[in-house]
Amino acid sequence: MAKDPAREKLRQAIAARKAKIARRDQLEAAQTRATAAIRDADIKITQAQREIGEAREGRAKAAVDAMVAGGDHVAVMPSITRQRAAITEIEDAKLIAERALEKIRDELEDIEQSLIYKMAIDEGMAEVLAPHVVRLIERTDEIERMQIQNRAELNLFSRFAPESHQHRLAVARGLQYRTTPLPTPDLAPWKKLIADLENNADAPLPKI
Repeated sequence: MAKDPAREKLRQAIAARKAKIARRDQLEAAQTRATAAIRDADIKITQAQREIGEAREGRAKAAVDAMVAGGDHVAVMPSITRQRAAITEIEDAKLIAERALEKIRDELEDIEQSLIYKMAIDEGMAEVLAPHVVRLIERTDEIERMQIQNRAELNLFSRFAPESHQHRLAVARGLQYRTTPLPTPDLAPWKKLIADLENNADAPLPKI
């Protein structure tokens, strides 16, 4: 059985959207990890800076104590050097995470825009629905024309009704207009079809 080109186009658009949703989920997870890494880096930098401050205070106190005791100067410089190196390393890692986060957010924004407007989905649905919607409208118009024609023909017969029945006929017509809806196609299945086609290119068509 030959494939319907319109259905196939819609099927590809739905698959592309599903892939974008999966990619969005991956990016959101990566965004969470990058944000956590940046937060963790800030904590480590603050801790290292505090340790440098404490080391400097310790160095100054040790120097004073040494002077008072007449001993040699006490050096704690290696500790400070290590902390500064650690801060530089952490800052480099933080910068990498920030750049990655910026790219993630840009890509997420593009994906969200495409998911909101879903132009390919709408175009695919239009191609699937177009011939059937035209037929549906034609059928509705046909029913209305038939009813108008039938009413006109009945009016021709009404002249044969005796004068005494004209009032009864007028009342009957009025009641019919108020209580009898046009037998137009039920649109509820078509509304459901539109919703279904957004996720299923093979959703069955209602009967017209």
